[in-house]
Formats: sequence, C-alpha cells, structure tokens
Amino acid sequence: MKSDSISIMLLFVTFFSFAGWYMAETDNQILAQENSQLKAQTIHHE
Repeated sequence: MKSDSISIMLLFVTFFSFAGWYMAETDNQILAQENSQLKAQTIHHE
C-alpha cells in the first residue's frame, strides 16, 4: 500500500515536471519569435 502511494506520487511529479518543461519550451519559442520581429523592426527604422 505504501509503495503504491509512492509510485503515484512519482508519477504525478514526473507528469508535472514534463508539463512545466513543455510550457517553458513553448514560451521560449514565442519569445524568440517576438525577439526576431523586434530586431526586424529596429533594422527597418534605422
């Protein structure tokens, strides 16, 4: 019984870790796109 609860806790920790990593990776891609757009705008304004 105790090992079952430990296994379930590890499963949830693993799931939330990967979910957090996925959200951070998606956010990084969005920020990279915004950054490249801002660089393109500053080049055109100079």
